Amino acid sequence: MKIAPGQILRSVTGKTLKILDFIEEGGQGRVFKAKVQETNQDMVVKVFLPSFNRTSIIKRTQLLISLNLPAKCATLKTPIDMILEDFQVAHCSPFVRGKLLDDYLTNPAPDFLSNLILAVALCHSVAVLHEQNIVHGDLQARNVMVGREKGIFAIFMIDFDNFTATGLPLPDCLGHQLYMAPELWDALQKKKNKNPDMYTDRYSLAVLLHEILLLKHPLSGADYNEKAFREAVYTGKWLHDPVYSLFSFEELGGYPPQILNAEVAQLFRKAFSLNPMERPTAKNWEVTLCKMLNQVYLCPACSCPCMIDASKTRCPLCQASYPLLQMVLPGSKTIALDQSRLIGRKDFAREAMSVSEKHAIIKRNGPETIMIPMGRYGTYRKDTSGSWRKLQDNTPVVLQDGDCLKMANQEVKIVRTSAKKNRSPSLKSIKIVEEEAKDEWFPLLTMVEGKEVKKDKSFVKGKTLSPPPEKKEEPKKSVLAKIWGDLFSD
Repeated sequence: MKIAPGQILRSVTGKTLKILDFIEEGGQGRVFKAKVQETNQDMVVKVFLPSFNRTSIIKRTQLLISLNLPAKCATLKTPIDMILEDFQVAHCSPFVRGKLLDDYLTNPAPDFLSNLILAVALCHSVAVLHEQNIVHGDLQARNVMVGREKGIFAIFMIDFDNFTATGLPLPDCLGHQLYMAPELWDALQKKKNKNPDMYTDRYSLAVLLHEILLLKHPLSGADYNEKAFREAVYTGKWLHDPVYSLFSFEELGGYPPQILNAEVAQLFRKAFSLNPMERPTAKNWEVTLCKMLNQVYLCPACSCPCMIDASKTRCPLCQASYPLLQMVLPGSKTIALDQSRLIGRKDFAREAMSVSEKHAIIKRNGPETIMIPMGRYGTYRKDTSGSWRKLQDNTPVVLQDGDCLKMANQEVKIVRTSAKKNRSPSLKSIKIVEEEAKDEWFPLLTMVEGKEVKKDKSFVKGKTLSPPPEKKEEPKKSVLAKIWGDLFSD
């Protein structure tokens, strides 16, 4: 029997589902939107092709249903019911409103923090999955959905048909080649038996995180044909490592890798290793990126974000030096806060005897200026209502331009030092314009102050990562079409 919109089906748990709309057809079957008549809940029904092993599908789906993963992590949209009708097998998963990550990243949220939150949520989802000893097996931008919940971006993992677990029949696919670990590529080329595991999931997760955080594929720039892409995979290196990056922001677009701090950069260096044991776990990523949620700084000149660490003294995008602060004391005396130093009684006039000899320590952490109060008679900051609030001793406080402080009985003001006017590109000056497809390449162009430069989006139309280098002669028809087709993933 052929399933079509308007049809009424009954699940194995006795629920009545009405097929509403056809969504898409993939390599494993057809996907529909349906509604549970008893609860009015929207569902996704995937009907498998008869060519797939019915017994294997049933056994694998039953395990996912029994684990009830959506109850353990709301972002995991695994099957919760099944339909067996006229020798056809279908599973039912909660419907997600939103767009594929693949589509979202062509027009991502304007603020970096939203994408960082999505990255943390994705890491948590994979961590929960791995804690249940389940390997997703096909982590890629078309198996992740981005939606909104209460006005906040949320991420959801879908399509678990390629998962692996102990004691179950193996999946039929290896995953999408853009996200495949080197060992899977090797098995594919040599026609060896190799199945996705947690280590290959870790590799795929890192590729997704690179796309979410830096808005480009980690192998962009080395993808002008299949051979070059495969060779780049086999290097086991992070090609955009800011220490020796071969590519510039203007060449490939996205954010410059210098926006990452040392800890996150180190995870990326390990994530693409040829040694699977070196790759960070999803939990490693989650913990590290969680710490970054309150460690994002926006360049005052161009609004480019960066993760704060001591090495950040200028903007990775516009190259403007980050502003320095100074403290204005009574009598208009100023103290530059451009490096670590002690603030105490000797900095004030003679009558400031209530100020301690060691009243506060100033430290510089990249773009931020931090004060640690420690004076005997306290340090206070004026709030928006004009009231003085005592700062806790020995607790770091980030100073801001315009802060009014009181050290004991001495009022001081924090102001920004004058800086040279920035003439470098800003995020606001960058416009993305999509070109007509030429041959099989789908480049994007970026306008930087009126000048066209290449722009990379690894997911643009599911075709290519970036155009071939101008100096290399390549055939008109790119063999990358084989990579971007869903040959190994539905």
